[in-house]
Amino acid sequence: MKTVLLFLGGMMALILGAIWGGFVLVVLWGWFIVPAFHVAQISIVLAIGINCIVRLLTYTIPAARQEDKEDAAKALTVALAWSFFYPLVVLGCGYVVHLFV
Repeated sequence: MKTVLLFLGGMMALILGAIWGGFVLVVLWGWFIVPAFHVAQISIVLAIGINCIVRLLTYTIPAARQEDKEDAAKALTVALAWSFFYPLVVLGCGYVVHLFV
């Protein structure tokens, strides 16, 4: 039962992480790409697709410690943190840069 819940949690993390990353991409695109290159704003669906492609091409598996390998719940927590906090940090940095543009 625990394995099924961990699997479902991982799938939800992937889906929600892709949506969150797509949202961050839409915002950053609107702040920087649209005014600089005079292109159209992208939709959230297109941004999610671009985000998935970039993650597919650039993803590296973080080095796991031995105790993390033995605890799937802890590994899922790390994956969730990486999926949600990294785009949040990028969005925050982009916001600060956007204030100077």
